[in-house]
Amino acid sequence: MHQHNQPQNTAIPLNPIVVYACTAAATGTTIMSSLASFKTSTLLEEIQRRLECSSKPERRTMFIGPPGSGKGTQAPGAAKENCLCHLATGDMLRAAVKEGTEMGKKAKSIMDAGQLVGDDVVVGIISEAIQAQECNKGFILDGFPRTEVQAQKLDLLLKRQGEQIDRVVILDIPDDLLYKRITGRLTHPSSGRVYNTHFKPPNVAGKDDVSCCLIPSPDSPPLTLTLFPLPPVNRGAPHSAQ
Repeated sequence: MHQHNQPQNTAIPLNPIVVYACTAAATGTTIMSSLASFKTSTLLEEIQRRLECSSKPERRTMFIGPPGSGKGTQAPGAAKENCLCHLATGDMLRAAVKEGTEMGKKAKSIMDAGQLVGDDVVVGIISEAIQAQECNKGFILDGFPRTEVQAQKLDLLLKRQGEQIDRVVILDIPDDLLYKRITGRLTHPSSGRVYNTHFKPPNVAGKDDVSCCLIPSPDSPPLTLTLFPLPPVNRGAPHSAQ
């Protein structure tokens, strides 16, 4: 799959119930709130969504590509269209630490010691998440696995459940475009709105279009970016993730 389009600052509307359930799944917490807290229209929308999703095939997909290739842009839309969970491991890890789940506490102690979070902890967070009701049709993994060892651990996890990855989407874009996407990225921290100084600048430089100031993304340090070519792989026939 070749992704050459310029990044778009579009938000995908999500049902509050789905957001609530996915957040609980990603953090390992239990949903305690009563459904009475949701509007009837919201509940009906969720029922309609589940009816539509019941006819969708199960899929377990990985999105692979370097930072700035568009994984975080393309994966949520594909997940919503196919009734899948979008599992962004970085977001899940931060949420688990914030919520103080078992895996989150392990991750925090490791990070506080100045070490990298181990593969077992990350796989544990994924294992918790894919058990959620919202993931019963499958998932899209965004940002995992990154290494051969992580891929092996993921295979073992899915094998124990009688499942396997059935498709991989490779986001392959020109190096010059990738460089501009990474070095020009700006993020509004509280809302997650993303801009780019090359393709989608804010209306006022340095200001979020809705509220306040922007900060540079962690992916945009003032460093020289070195891009390494992907090893040759048998990609098969290109197709869209439908």
